[in-house]
Amino acid sequence: MDISKEIRILLAQEDLKVSDLARLMDTSHQNITNILNKNNPTISKVEEMANALGYKMNITFEKVAE
Repeated sequence: MDISKEIRILLAQEDLKVSDLARLMDTSHQNITNILNKNNPTISKVEEMANALGYKMNITFEKVAE
């Protein structure tokens, strides 16, 4: 799962740009870009971005068939 891609999809669905998300989170455009470009942003940071966009983040685990 590419979580950064998912955040970018949410931005597109809301017709927002990274700069809009930065404003909603009271941070810089560069900070959000750095987070989205990381291979593995923290779950708490992703949840913060989702919440700023008006979404609730859910993580589910499913047992893999053996």
